[in-house]
Amino acid sequence: MIKTEKVSFKSSELNKGEDTGYGVECLEIGITSMCNMKCDYCTAWDFGNSVSMSAEDAIETIKSVPKLKRVKLSGGEVLLKYQTCLDVVKYCGENNILTQINSNGTVLTPGRIKELQDAGLNFLHFSLNFYDAAEHAAYYKVNEKNFEKIIKNIALCAESEIDVIVETIIFDKTHKNILKLVNFIHSLGVDKIELQNAVPQEQKCWDDVVSPEEIRDVIRKVIHNKPENLEIFFSCLNLCGTEFMAEIAPFYNKNGVFFPGCIEGKKQLHLHSNGDVLVCELGAPKVIANVFKGDKLVDIHDNMHPDLEKFLATNECACARNL
Repeated sequence: MIKTEKVSFKSSELNKGEDTGYGVECLEIGITSMCNMKCDYCTAWDFGNSVSMSAEDAIETIKSVPKLKRVKLSGGEVLLKYQTCLDVVKYCGENNILTQINSNGTVLTPGRIKELQDAGLNFLHFSLNFYDAAEHAAYYKVNEKNFEKIIKNIALCAESEIDVIVETIIFDKTHKNILKLVNFIHSLGVDKIELQNAVPQEQKCWDDVVSPEEIRDVIRKVIHNKPENLEIFFSCLNLCGTEFMAEIAPFYNKNGVFFPGCIEGKKQLHLHSNGDVLVCELGAPKVIANVFKGDKLVDIHDNMHPDLEKFLATNECACARNL
């Protein structure tokens, strides 16, 4: 295994250097639409009627993108296809491609954590929106033991050599208790938290988002009260040209507070397990190609697919809300 050089989480999104033009450098692969949870704010498990992608197909697609720097494996709950994930991570580790796994944390074991670490996994990205087992169980309609398993696995991973990130969605069930949740996650040994702005999901009739002012309050509370050794990444936010941007300028990408830029369509595409290619999973979930029907990811950029060109020209992503 060839170990990749140490890089920061969201290094591509935080790269403020000279624009090198468009091109696929990052790829999110939805290995499976299977999931053992059915979160209201997530549409990924609805796609493809529980279709899964083989490691061979995923690796062939990765090989077809010559400048690929990072691969994210997601689902559904992607670790339900654990061996596929392990095989892809091994291939990427041997070819100097960064890897990230997005998981709900329910199906990990100490043995699997060790195997993923040894395979060269760079980032394990967990989802956690509650700090209380009863609230978690009530919202997701699962047994309270589910929560206990998740936090145990997060803590175990935080002790490993894998970089651990926990993502919390800012929506009506989390924004009022955000500081308690941030401190709880940090108590598990986690030093990186991503706070993502909720995106309405029309196909699920889910719109439990909070107002721009409530999001601004979340940002203020967190940047002024976060633990010193904790890094916070605020994502899916459009801060350009606002008075609020001037207010938080002293904290912008400083002292552990980061506002990653969006690379959807510019540097990153999404691949579903059935071969469908999307510009943005949540913000613009329109299929623009299919790799199992002969489409090539690099051609989408080299020939500027019409839907991609429109997306880049109009910034029609649902995530792009001004604050």
